[in-house]
Amino acid sequence: YLEVVENIPDNEICCICQEECNIEEEKIVKIKKCGHIGHQKCFREYFLKKCIKPVCPVRRTNLKETDL
Repeated sequence: YLEVVENIPDNEICCICQEECNIEEEKIVKIKKCGHIGHQKCFREYFLKKCIKPVCPVRRTNLKETDL
């Protein structure tokens, strides 16, 4: 569902914690299906602890129903 991002626009905000993403300090990932960006640690916590099924934290779209 996720892929590591190597380049992001300045002042990009994590869609989960709403804090700035700094690609030089931590791993940044995006959801392949919708493109939302965030800290890898935030997505890990979201998918492991807060999410019953894999859905986008912003749009709530099911990530299993994908055309990837």
